[in-house]
Amino acid sequence: MSKSKILISPTSLLRTKCQKVKDFGPNFQKFVNEMINEVKSSALGVGLSAPQLGKTIKALVCYYGGQDEQVKNIPLTILVNPTITHVFKEQETLVEGCLSFPDVFLPVARPVKVHILAQDRFGKKIKLRVDCLLGRVIQHEIDHLNGIIYFDKAEIAGGKKLSDLRVLFFATPSFSLPTLESLKFHFHLIGVVSEPDKPAGRGNVLKTSAVALAAKQDNIPLFQPENLADSHFVKQLYELKPDMIVVCAYGKILPKEILDIPKYTSLNVHPSLLPKFRGPTPIQNAILAGEKTTGVTVIAMDEQIDHGPIVITDKIKIAPAANAEKLAQKLSQLASWTTIKAIVNIVYKKVRPQVQDDSQATFTHLLKKEDGFIENLKLKTQNANEIQEIERKIRAFYPWPKVWTEIGGDLAKRGKRIIIHRAHLQNSPPKAGQPRAEIHNPPAGGQISYLILDIVQPEGKKPMKYSDYLKGNPKII
Repeated sequence: MSKSKILISPTSLLRTKCQKVKDFGPNFQKFVNEMINEVKSSALGVGLSAPQLGKTIKALVCYYGGQDEQVKNIPLTILVNPTITHVFKEQETLVEGCLSFPDVFLPVARPVKVHILAQDRFGKKIKLRVDCLLGRVIQHEIDHLNGIIYFDKAEIAGGKKLSDLRVLFFATPSFSLPTLESLKFHFHLIGVVSEPDKPAGRGNVLKTSAVALAAKQDNIPLFQPENLADSHFVKQLYELKPDMIVVCAYGKILPKEILDIPKYTSLNVHPSLLPKFRGPTPIQNAILAGEKTTGVTVIAMDEQIDHGPIVITDKIKIAPAANAEKLAQKLSQLASWTTIKAIVNIVYKKVRPQVQDDSQATFTHLLKKEDGFIENLKLKTQNANEIQEIERKIRAFYPWPKVWTEIGGDLAKRGKRIIIHRAHLQNSPPKAGQPRAEIHNPPAGGQISYLILDIVQPEGKKPMKYSDYLKGNPKII
């Protein structure tokens, strides 16, 4: 089965008002067929609108012929340029899902019957009087055509809509940017708290965090307090009246006085499967430990680090060649949607947060540059476990602090520093010229393996292929 083309939130197309279809020619007919194929191939979908497939035109498709006995079958219904001409007063609240919002189900009140004026796929005018499931699905899809998502229709306590939920976001690095965008798209993001600008580089020039820059660009109120306990800052947060606080890689521990401000709770988004790898470097440590899976955990915060009860966990596999940079990118995207699901779970009391098993907790620490050092002699090891640990360390410590060694030094002077950017293990003998560290004691059931250096960076030079490095330099291993 081919990969679905359905757009997943957040994307601006889902909040774009669509244009009328005027050309019903071959290109449009081809697109309608694509919509039909998508909705028929989806196990969960009963409706699909054009913007969900990247086209801002007024067209929708409804269909259901599944095996769920509790869901009435829907005949194939194609509506172009639809408008609701009459709404019956009686309303009903039912739970809705959406193919562009995976695993999020919201209670939405809609009229039980509506009249529709539209055109069929060839431009012929049609009138419909629809109710029950088909009526609800058509109304949902017409909302899409008008740039409205079901977050805008779902009610929460106090008579507000879910999209009006007031969220305050604490975050600092680029890892948190997808979550920032997701919160901004689905809720009312009332402010961003990020760490103060810090000196960076050789010139100690003040550098603004990635999240702070994004907040400024989007004109979101930005706070960069030096001291979280400052009474003026705390008062400002109270005055914002947040319904929810969300923390994602902020960099500081929030005091209880702040944690208790929001109406619902304060959530922390952590890139590990808690209680494993609490602390500041969970991504690197998951690779170092040789984990096959990792994920994102959202917890209800308490005063301890990554300790509060678990609201939701989403898992992903760790690719065999993944380094910390690539894994962080995947977890960053995953976190953006896991956070939305966690907020929905809290607001609608869909889950009861589960207390973590502290006996299974492991802890991480901040990395230092010297953590990346490996003695050149150790690189020549023939021990299976050590070779695998070195390969994992090279991946875990990229892009920082990177694994490095020194060659040509002695007790009197430091050797030349060599950074190892990339390496891999292979079971087949290396080709001529490939450096290797042969494992003579492979794990039980394993094969003889070799550590192959791919990209290195000699001191004072740019990264290069190891084969190029060997043309004028001594071997590293």
